[in-house]
Amino acid sequence: MEAGKISTRYARAIYEYALEQGNETILYKGMQSLAKHFAMYPVLKKSINDPTLSDENKIKLLIAACRIDSNKTLKQAIKVIVKNGRAYYIERIARMYEKEYRQSKGLVLAQLTTVGLTTNNEAKKLLIKFLSNKTNGQIEFKTILNLDIIGGFILEIEDLLLDASVKRQLNQIKCQI
Repeated sequence: MEAGKISTRYARAIYEYALEQGNETILYKGMQSLAKHFAMYPVLKKSINDPTLSDENKIKLLIAACRIDSNKTLKQAIKVIVKNGRAYYIERIARMYEKEYRQSKGLVLAQLTTVGLTTNNEAKKLLIKFLSNKTNGQIEFKTILNLDIIGGFILEIEDLLLDASVKRQLNQIKCQI
């Protein structure tokens, strides 16, 4: 079975289980933390895929990465994934869970990348209001600092990308020369 189907099925089943338990939001935060840790620490993926690491240690490591220690539903979900030999897919499962949660709650993920945290609260509120009106959904807004874009901004809304960065513009000029 392909990775996308496995991840989607597990994420959907975990979401439904968490919903029954009334813990879907707690799991959402845990899955966000888990996905973030996989992105920040590539050694985490290597550790989870290490056949010499016991399932119990994998479970402990994943629960620690979620940063939610006491949630029974989260622990149970991670145990099921690891015990079923699906630890390899856990990063994708976490991302698919996030997507499932946002979709069911009517949330739209918007991410603004800039070179500095110069976005004031008023501008942020206006952008969120504008996006909310255009998407007919509640906006989950994140800002990211990235000096590599040199200037300008990159706005990502779900699968849409508006790249108004200086880096992209310089690359376009470079390609034309």
